[in-house]
Amino acid sequence: MGIGFEEDHARKITAPMHQLHYLRSKLKGHASGEEATAIRKQALANHGSYGKHFRALCAECDEALRTIAEQFKKT
Repeated sequence: MGIGFEEDHARKITAPMHQLHYLRSKLKGHASGEEATAIRKQALANHGSYGKHFRALCAECDEALRTIAEQFKKT
């Protein structure tokens, strides 16, 4: 598996980056009005504001990158 992670663990680690890519793709111009609206409503329901959602997603991506970087140091 990739740099020593089991497949399921690797998917869990990289999930925030996949979520970021998904949101960027769907909200920047590829989502229909209804789909984009649903995504935005879910972000507000989960985090209370877009800023809080952004910070939470950034923190998750940061943790994922730190985990990957630490694993590279071990290999």
